[in-house]
Formats: sequence, C-alpha cells, structure tokens
Amino acid sequence: MDGSKGKMLGSTEDASSGSTQSGGATSADERVCYCGRPMIVRTAHTDQNYGRRFVSCENWKIKRECGFFEWLDPKMCEHGRRVVSRLKKWHDSLKEEAKQCQTMVEVEVEKVKGSMEVELSQYRKDIEIGQIKLQAMKNNYQTIIVCSWIFFAMYLFFFGIL
Repeated sequence: MDGSKGKMLGSTEDASSGSTQSGGATSADERVCYCGRPMIVRTAHTDQNYGRRFVSCENWKIKRECGFFEWLDPKMCEHGRRVVSRLKKWHDSLKEEAKQCQTMVEVEVEKVKGSMEVELSQYRKDIEIGQIKLQAMKNNYQTIIVCSWIFFAMYLFFFGIL
C-alpha cells in the first residue's frame, strides 16, 4: 500500500507503539476492520510519529489478532518532527517544573502547618494558664467577700447593733 495509508501493523517503519484513543466521532466509526470490529481513531505518541492520527481495530492494543492499521495523517517532514519533538520536550519540562513547584508548595504548607500547630499549642497553654489564674482570682474574691461578711457580722456583734 502507499506511504501514508494502509500500512499493516507488521510494518514497523511507521507503526507507533504508543498511542491514545480519540473520543470524537469520525468516518472510522462507520468502517470495520478485517475481523468485523469497529475501527477506532488513535493518536501516536512516539518520537517518529508524535501526534499523528491513525485508525486501527478496537483490539489493536489488546490482542493484535486482526492487524488492521491505517494512517489518517500524512507523514510529517523532518523539520516538523524536530519542532514537535522540541515542543514535547518543553511541555515535559514544564510538567516536571510544575511537579517540583507543587512539591515545594506542599513542603512549605507542611512547614507553616507545623509552625501554626506549635503556635496553637502555645495559645492553648496560655488559655489554660489564664483560666487557672481566673479561677484563682474568683476563689480569692469569694474568700474576700466571705471574710468581709464575717468582719461585718463581728462589728455588728461587738458594737451592739444586733
């Protein structure tokens, strides 16, 4: 068959081993492969054919019994492959940088969370100490009030008002 269509899976020259399935409906949905199953549009993810679409049997990755394989997109020129390769490397490096940033953010969040937990613990201790002091002050005031009533009663008793 010609260079852009009809390559069989056994021909490794243009066949891709990495691919993803396309979700959109295409004319391939109406056609069937050699084994009578519906054909699926996929996208190659190899260096040689990155982004190039093809149709294959729905069992292409699973059993490879049928062997139907056909490119939908024409072969990319060398310059195009270099550009796509650089874009893919750039994309991959940005993804890696994003992962590193995410990790750094998670580490910083854990540090802040840890310091906040220490501060929260200290505030809880301060509140507990304040509550103890408040209770002691209440006890002191109660003692003062009881003593003042006792002195008042003694004053009244000794100075004859009662």
